[in-house]
Amino acid sequence: MLPRLVSGRRGLTVAALGSSLTVSWASSYYIPGQPTLRLSEAFDK
Repeated sequence: MLPRLVSGRRGLTVAALGSSLTVSWASSYYIPGQPTLRLSEAFDK
């Protein structure tokens, strides 16, 4: 059974999980696009 969090720690836990989810999504979505853009510009020349 999962332990219950104190209400003060619950907000901290939700913020930490939300932040890590946002960073992981952004790194998988935006970061691969940056080199791709530069490579496509290099091949257009």
